Amino acid sequence: MLDLDINMSVSDTISFKIIDGQIAVGEVPKYSGVVGIFINDRELLDIVADLEKSKSEEPMDYIHQTAKELYHNLTDGIADLQKENGVEILCCTCGVVECSSPIVFIEKDERYVYWKALGHNQIEKKNYCFPLDYVFDRKQYEQALEELKKLVKDKSVY
Repeated sequence: MLDLDINMSVSDTISFKIIDGQIAVGEVPKYSGVVGIFINDRELLDIVADLEKSKSEEPMDYIHQTAKELYHNLTDGIADLQKENGVEILCCTCGVVECSSPIVFIEKDERYVYWKALGHNQIEKKNYCFPLDYVFDRKQYEQALEELKKLVKDKSVY
């Protein structure tokens, strides 16, 4: 039991929360039922903006995905794609996921889920790649995905 507690304390945490229309960089809210990703209680938009600011003065603008889009991207039998091609985790401000999106490269083993790098679906890796070192306890990660799945089914949030 002690071993589990030690491992849990060194792992990062992830959660998903409905954010009604909160959009990057002071935009007027346009969407309801979008989902914010929180890593160690910090919103992913802030994390991405800080990473982008390290390479350029102005971070790009992104918006959150719907629960359905995000759940599909993170779960639908695409483990190899997550590792090789990345997974879209935010949207372009036009709202189309495939348009211009940050992507995360994910690897998994029996105990952990690793977010290895942040890339971009429209920018070459050599011009946009940020190493990540998030390590999530697999049970906690999968429980967070189950909570996200509940948001997909909860029509009251849309």
